[in-house]
Amino acid sequence: MHQQQQPHCDCCGCRYTTLLVFALYSFWIPQIVLCVVTDARQGLKPAYVAGMSALRLALPLYVWACPRNLLKVPPSYGTAAGLVAFVGCQARCYALQHYAAMQGPQLLHNDGHEG
Repeated sequence: MHQQQQPHCDCCGCRYTTLLVFALYSFWIPQIVLCVVTDARQGLKPAYVAGMSALRLALPLYVWACPRNLLKVPPSYGTAAGLVAFVGCQARCYALQHYAAMQGPQLLHNDGHEG
């Protein structure tokens, strides 16, 4: 059987769109790094981080996972799943810092010292 090829756009930098979206959806990384570097306690509750992550994923998931989206972009389920995993890992890392009360946010920073 012959599978129908998905149309692909290579005009005006569309091939870099995925990379750009992943860079733009790195929004929790600066907060995670800041907490590790400054040994700051968490100001944001994990429920807020989870909710904001889910809401911010709505648009790219609509574009990449809905076969009949308004932009007529062909679905890319692998890219959509990768973006969900990427944002989910950021949110989990932030939550891990929040719940690591005994060691503080530097739980993920190993400088070779115990304690």
